Amino acid sequence: VHEHVIYRRGATRPASLADVRNADLEIVARSSHAATLYSARQAIPDLVWLENSSTDTQALLDGVIDFIATDHAPHTLAEKGLDASQYPQIVEPEKSSANTVLLEPANVPSGMPGVETSMPLMLTEAMKGRCTLHQVSQWMSGNVAKAYKIANKGEIRIGWDADLVLVDLQTYKPVQNEDLLTKCGWSSFAGWSLTGWAVTTIVGGQVVFANGKVDPDVRGQALQFG
Repeated sequence: VHEHVIYRRGATRPASLADVRNADLEIVARSSHAATLYSARQAIPDLVWLENSSTDTQALLDGVIDFIATDHAPHTLAEKGLDASQYPQIVEPEKSSANTVLLEPANVPSGMPGVETSMPLMLTEAMKGRCTLHQVSQWMSGNVAKAYKIANKGEIRIGWDADLVLVDLQTYKPVQNEDLLTKCGWSSFAGWSLTGWAVTTIVGGQVVFANGKVDPDVRGQALQFG
């Protein structure tokens, strides 16, 4: 039996998962990278800071949460009824408070783009010493492949699929909406200085991304689940 915990509010869920792990159940828990690092959640119509800012991070470090997933909901600003000066923005932790609330209009699509910034956000945390590079690799790749029993994924092994991302951990640059590849063209992390941006992405042994360009002719293969 698998339980995939996607959304969590407050500090009770990781503790309860830790208790259940002792039972005859296989529990797979995941956490959004945004919630894990910055304890922000999107609920219509608010994007609100949670008070328990370290709960998810500690649950990851303790092995209670297995892996990190993104909440990639790339609605355009027009779909959200906003203009370029009003997009939902997460304030950097050093500049925020538990009472920070950023409002969106009622009855708009919930969520935000997350795929493109997820790895730089996590690798920036690793460079701050809050976790290790190996842990980030496991949370974002290895443990995911194990949880879903995806064949030939999650490790660098002879005979396994060559799906690799080469990153630059020396250069920091801000998240800029105009640089994003997502078609919605905005990020709640705009202005954050991050490292670990992808330099080269290899899928099935073929280079699909390099020098800031995507090769549309390179395609992946359907996943095989065990």
